[in-house]
Amino acid sequence: MKPISAGPSSRACGVICPQICPCAGKAPIRAPTASSVSGCAHLSGEPRWIALPVPEAAHDDGLATALLLSLGLGALAIATAYVIQRHLNRPLAHLADAARLVSAGGEPGALPTDGPTEIAQVSGAFNRMTAALKEAEATRALMLAGISHDIRTPMTKLRLAMAMSSVPSTDAAFAASAEGYLDTIDTILQQFMDYVGSGAKETPVVGNLNALIANLAADFAGLGHEFALDLGHIEPFAFRPISMMRILMNLMQNVVLYGVVGLEVRTWTDERARRVCVVIADRGKGLGRQDPEALKQPFKRGGGEGQPKGTGLGLAIVERIAKLHGGTLELRARDGGGAESRIVLPLPGESAPQAVR
Repeated sequence: MKPISAGPSSRACGVICPQICPCAGKAPIRAPTASSVSGCAHLSGEPRWIALPVPEAAHDDGLATALLLSLGLGALAIATAYVIQRHLNRPLAHLADAARLVSAGGEPGALPTDGPTEIAQVSGAFNRMTAALKEAEATRALMLAGISHDIRTPMTKLRLAMAMSSVPSTDAAFAASAEGYLDTIDTILQQFMDYVGSGAKETPVVGNLNALIANLAADFAGLGHEFALDLGHIEPFAFRPISMMRILMNLMQNVVLYGVVGLEVRTWTDERARRVCVVIADRGKGLGRQDPEALKQPFKRGGGEGQPKGTGLGLAIVERIAKLHGGTLELRARDGGGAESRIVLPLPGESAPQAVR
């Protein structure tokens, strides 16, 4: 038997090319089957077709190998895509977290500028923006501190001069009026300083919010303003004590000035939402037609005809400090008349939106 040749001059070839096979017209043609391999060979000078059977195991092993190879390649492609996605999404997630921190009044650290070129460029631009904001904030604080010092120094001298003069004894009304104006100027300066600072650099410490509220209510009671207290259970949590006292004092002073009657403070914890709620309310004239959101803007003064006018920074300070703690401030009309201010602060592990009561 001669071996099968692959060239066109071969004397044996497959059935798919009978036109060029010289023995195609002499040997009976047998079509190959799925389980055999056929070829042409010369035996004793006569062309013959030979079919060689292929074991079924060979077919099964080939199919299984192909399937496993396809599954392996698919899994490798998915794993590669996942790694690439994580590589791209990680700096984007850091950027989103830093942007949320800036919007809440915080100071994020510098973002890494490695990774894909476009994301690195965005991170670098964000770092430059936060550096510019920090510099502007420091410049503004320094400017206001200088103004406060330059104004309070002559104010102190003026108070001293009035106390040493004969004005208090000869014209007590004028002296009291002048002292009142000086106190107003000092209050305005302090509110400007509070608005600029807002407690961003104060370190949070674990404290008892209800105890702080009770102490402030006792101070107001000593001045003749009684608050009804309904203090629910609040577990100790971390907050900035001076900033939190500023929030409570501003809101309690607001209801004393504008509400006058029906003064009340309520607190409770929404365990499902992991949030603390503080409501400071009154039974005064309420908000009327004033937009609650507009009242929280800087220099927006509330109060109707005949009511005292503030500097317009109190509620803006409250909202800014609340945001610094991850919370919110909401102003709304009170059922039965009056108005109420609601502060919602997150506890560690919060998982739901603001609680409603």
